[in-house]
Amino acid sequence: MATPDQKLHKAVRENDMTTVVSLLNSGVNINCLFYGWTPLQLAIENGLQEMAIFLISKGCDTNQHDKSSKSPFEEAVVKKEAKVVEALVTNGVSATQNLSSGDSALCYAVELGCTDLVKALLNDSLSDGERERSGFICLLLSFQHQHNTLMDLLNQSTGADLNVVHIDNNNFTPLIAAVACDNEEINMADVNVQDTDGWTPLWHAYSNSNEEICELLLCAGAQTDLTNVEGKTVIQEANENEDDDFIEIFNKFKRV
Repeated sequence: MATPDQKLHKAVRENDMTTVVSLLNSGVNINCLFYGWTPLQLAIENGLQEMAIFLISKGCDTNQHDKSSKSPFEEAVVKKEAKVVEALVTNGVSATQNLSSGDSALCYAVELGCTDLVKALLNDSLSDGERERSGFICLLLSFQHQHNTLMDLLNQSTGADLNVVHIDNNNFTPLIAAVACDNEEINMADVNVQDTDGWTPLWHAYSNSNEEICELLLCAGAQTDLTNVEGKTVIQEANENEDDDFIEIFNKFKRV
């Protein structure tokens, strides 16, 4: 015969809200373990977001790790259960914690391109400093992965500085990251910023043979006479490579 704890887990797994409410009202422990899982973890594992949110609202333990040492928060993030993540964060779970992989939840959500999950993580509990740090790194990722909707969301929500360099990423700014990945939907920042190799966004666009982005950057004031660490300008590089189309473009915008 099934124990009350087993009945609760069975009701959660079957998404039987009526039975879950009845069992909890009768005194069954909302955090009871069955095969190393709590009812909340079971709901998240099975994608039962409304059930998980209900259990959270009833005061279940939101920090209990499962048998794989993952928290309910991490499981919800990995499974892209944005409503559950929002409920967890609203109830005091930190949105800035790292996942077991070492990635921040926000960066992971950006790499997935999951807008709802990003919105759930960009909540009012983040301090200004946390918002700016997380926002900048994730803005880089969104540029690199060409998630243009997320770029706008992150820029509006975090106040990330488009001109800040990322030291661990060759001094890339979001603009350099965007151009290096041939992303034409870019927000203009400092178009002449240089990375550790002395390459500007224009250099990256030229390296990718992207005439359209080159012209876009040149129209925005990109300089063709800045030298890289080898002391070479992008025009000199084009001349050495006999890239006639780019030579024509660069000369058209050449400063006199």
